[in-house]
Amino acid sequence: MKKCLTFQKFNRTLVCAWVMLFLIVAITLTVYAEETVILIRCADPRINDACTKLFNNEERPAVISNTGSIKYFLLGERLSDLRDQIRLLVHKFGVKKLILTNHTHCGFYKELALGEEAEVTDLRDAKKKLLESFPEVEVRNYLIDTETSAFTPVE
Repeated sequence: MKKCLTFQKFNRTLVCAWVMLFLIVAITLTVYAEETVILIRCADPRINDACTKLFNNEERPAVISNTGSIKYFLLGERLSDLRDQIRLLVHKFGVKKLILTNHTHCGFYKELALGEEAEVTDLRDAKKKLLESFPEVEVRNYLIDTETSAFTPVE
């Protein structure tokens, strides 16, 4: 009789352990069901609406924001800082997509006496450099119209 009670307790404990494991896995899959996408953007609040439209419902953005967007990182030795940030996010969250943005009427570009052509060229240059470091990550470029919030893909 004692063996049966011990065996029943063991079975109950085993079933409880399996249920707990199932719940942990289910919660983990729910939390990480969304795909993390890195967005590199200018801190200019005029492009907030456009930036939210760059993602679908299954994506959650990890945002790297500063004045000047990608131009900030292309100046001096700052591109290595950006690579370090991207490397951490790719490792920690399994990032598979990176979105680079610039926008029209950017004050940072105006301070440098650069126009929209430079914004587009910088997007292309940054994409090329980042793909060298992260060939497994899809990189998309967009130029955002500050006045209309429309965004145009840049190849």
